[in-house]
Amino acid sequence: DLKAAAACFSDQAAWAGKTLECVSWRGDVAELAAALQTVSGVKTRGSMAMPTFFRWLFLYDLDQMCRYMEAGYPDSNADIDAFKRVVPDALDAAGWFRHHGVYGDGTPIVKRA
Repeated sequence: DLKAAAACFSDQAAWAGKTLECVSWRGDVAELAAALQTVSGVKTRGSMAMPTFFRWLFLYDLDQMCRYMEAGYPDSNADIDAFKRVVPDALDAAGWFRHHGVYGDGTPIVKRA
């Protein structure tokens, strides 16, 4: 996150030798779908886009990342509150959808009347 980097570079003495895990929201597919539904106003249901076997077979790195997230970030010390003390306006899932405003194909997330 650029804001986190700016905060660290602006006070280099305080941050020397330290790390900042950038995490502003944690949730599963159902919670992500609920956030999108809140922003879009369209009934949304999350599901797997690809069977895990094919993800493992063809997209091994992505599969490992997904398994790490599904396991609840087992070796992570990431703390949302600590990150938000450095970047108070960090986006949660709904905020991210509002900020970007469009799906990957350019269709607006929020339908205008």
